[in-house]
Amino acid sequence: MPRSATGTWTDRRRAGFTLVELLAVIAIMAALTGLVVISVGDGGRDREVHQHAQRLAALIELAREEVLLGAGEVGVAFTRHRYHFQRQQLVDDDTVEWRDIPDADTLRPRSLLDDDLELALRVAGRGAPLELDPEHPDPQVFIEGSGEITPFELFLIDSDDRERAVRLTGEMDGSLAIDRPGPRELP
Repeated sequence: MPRSATGTWTDRRRAGFTLVELLAVIAIMAALTGLVVISVGDGGRDREVHQHAQRLAALIELAREEVLLGAGEVGVAFTRHRYHFQRQQLVDDDTVEWRDIPDADTLRPRSLLDDDLELALRVAGRGAPLELDPEHPDPQVFIEGSGEITPFELFLIDSDDRERAVRLTGEMDGSLAIDRPGPRELP
């Protein structure tokens, strides 16, 4: 086997990584993991609140499309922790009331209580008090046959941190927008 003038092998075969190389890789991985954790931060909960607002906006848009196709006017009833899509229904011979849409899978009543979210509502610029959980809530927002909706601002608020809130705004023309309200804009 060939030797150099210093007496060491010149044909060294490496069987693995050196300790310095392993430590360098571990340090790089730790730094990248730290950056990922910092960038995600507490965004998980913010993202969850935002997704609830997006889901509700999509359901309102779906209800609006059904109304435009002739399914009949829809009311949206909000309570402190729930929302209901409703139509007028004959309750007895003389009484018509707003009730949850029967056999509705997509437009079924939904609860936000398990997700620690509460709702606050402004209709046409005025605060609308929301009941805790009535058996048959009255709708506050209406989707009419022309596609127009009652102008509203609905706030989805994290019960544990009121600064984590999302606002869903509906305009008369049926357009919907989601944004994050400032602390002074919360009801």
